[in-house]
Amino acid sequence: MRTPFSLTLLSFLLSGLVPMHAFGQPENIFGEPGAAAQPFGGISNATAVPSSVLTNKIVEESHVVVQSLQQRPPQNAIDISRAILYMVRIERWDEVGRYLNQLATLPLDATTASKMTRSVGLETWFKVGSNVEKVSEEQRALVHKILELSSGAVRSQTSVSNAISQLNSKELLDRKRGVLAIQGAGESGIAALLESVASSSKPAAPIVSELIITMGDEGKAALKASISTSDSIARERLLLIAARTPGNDYLAELMASVSVLPPTSPTYQVVAKVLAPSGQTLPSADAAQRLVLGRMEAQLKLYHSLRREATVKTYGVWRWSSDGKHLLSELDDAASIHLEEAYRLAYLAIQLAPHTSIDSPLATSIILERNYRIAPTIELDLPAFQRNFKPFEKSENLEYLGAVSDTSMKNGLLGSQLRSIQAIGNAIRKAPQNTATSMARLMAAVKNSPPAIRYSAASALTQLLDSDTKFEGRYTFEQTKQEMLELESKPLALVVGGASELRDALATQLSMLGIRTLESKSARETMRLIQKPNPIEYVFIVDKVLEMNLSELVQRLRTSPRTRLLPLAVLTDRISSDQRTHLEIEGFDDVHYFSVTHSRELTSALLDEMHETSPIPQMDSIDRITFRSIFEPLEGK
Repeated sequence: MRTPFSLTLLSFLLSGLVPMHAFGQPENIFGEPGAAAQPFGGISNATAVPSSVLTNKIVEESHVVVQSLQQRPPQNAIDISRAILYMVRIERWDEVGRYLNQLATLPLDATTASKMTRSVGLETWFKVGSNVEKVSEEQRALVHKILELSSGAVRSQTSVSNAISQLNSKELLDRKRGVLAIQGAGESGIAALLESVASSSKPAAPIVSELIITMGDEGKAALKASISTSDSIARERLLLIAARTPGNDYLAELMASVSVLPPTSPTYQVVAKVLAPSGQTLPSADAAQRLVLGRMEAQLKLYHSLRREATVKTYGVWRWSSDGKHLLSELDDAASIHLEEAYRLAYLAIQLAPHTSIDSPLATSIILERNYRIAPTIELDLPAFQRNFKPFEKSENLEYLGAVSDTSMKNGLLGSQLRSIQAIGNAIRKAPQNTATSMARLMAAVKNSPPAIRYSAASALTQLLDSDTKFEGRYTFEQTKQEMLELESKPLALVVGGASELRDALATQLSMLGIRTLESKSARETMRLIQKPNPIEYVFIVDKVLEMNLSELVQRLRTSPRTRLLPLAVLTDRISSDQRTHLEIEGFDDVHYFSVTHSRELTSALLDEMHETSPIPQMDSIDRITFRSIFEPLEGK
């Protein structure tokens, strides 16, 4: 007989009263003989969703949140749980059921269930499990299973909470038990420990810094991430832990944060005491800013060098939750690790800026880029954007926003460029100002940016123009306006190749995947099509063409403002390895090379890879229709 949900809930809550013993043999941080040291274990990746589940047919959808998830399907149990959270919030129970069915295909263990519960909260699962009208009996049984498996998490949290309090005990045996419990809890132990330090008004136990060291790279990464909290009081508490940790791992964080504190501050005094034996002194704010910016730029270079690599390998990246209360290790790719590090340093640079003579739009660009990558929607969430800009107090300063836009374009941070262009439009909408400079900046984006940014800039320009306004670039603006009127809910791809059967084969596959196509059989026709107001979002080359060899055609496409940044794939074996090497040496290393395929599954995989490695913001159906609607009323007048 199946256990009623109410009893499952009661037993789940009561299970928090049951202690859980620590496990594993951790490193002995007390310096006593006889205890063997053991490296800290790595993160256990969440179970991946089978490809057969991820390739479900996507139906036409009007809600932007559902559309966004369909465009970028969740990749593992944790991501599916978050998708369920979003669907519960907007009361899309049909989508909740679909994601529950995906979860049912995955093997679930206590560790994964614990992460799922921590990611979305118990309330989400309680709402789903108690909705007998919208959720099937089998699906509710799955929720009960998740809750039962997660009951270990409640016990673990209780155990870790008790362990943290034991760290301050006068008894050595109690302190040992506390250390063992936190080490045994792994990621949860690290997160709970640092959350406790951040939220407690009591001084952290002296042993906390040494305990973080025993956690290895995970402990170091978690502490670095925790210092990026927006809570200044919590940040000082965490800085004290970093200051007491041996080594130079936190030098940039300490110098940046401490250089703006008064010398009477406890944190200042602790750091000064740490640096004194080595003869180092606390730097000026300008010196700290230069150190932070140098390291930030180095991390940005690493991000760019890895961004184009298509890989399924994932890593744990530590971040604060959106409400700033929980420290989470989320799965992401190698490039994102460096973007997160650059973001953390950029936040330090912004905090330093009011105290220095150095103002860095690049730091703002990195923050906007990172936030865009976490929530990659075209539509601007203005309240969230203004919260991101709160430390800068420049969310409506056109001069500074323009500098951020220019810096974003220069550094290939296209999510940031999109957001800064949207912010310029918002500032102009509230109070038209600095019109000539704003128009020039927006026109630069219209001429030399990928579709979503070009359309956003054109939309902002409409607030500064009327039908009689004359300005340099008016023709380009009118062409862009016409291009936006040609947008449809489905994206448009350009398929190039001399062989009609190869063009038609790929066009058929793309059509089955919801993509419209234009076809071209020659280089001259290709150049003509990309100069016309066609809202092209992809380019595929399936065969050689008249007038140019393949490498020359790729170079022409990659130097044209309209196609410079569009996802581009060469699906032919007729390009030699020498030609490919030449293109990479010339800097055209973001081209995807595949053999011609007649398989919809392989074509879908190619599109996924193009999306994953592309720097441009990807539009969905709602975005395209929204952009088109901006000029439709004007056409009717």
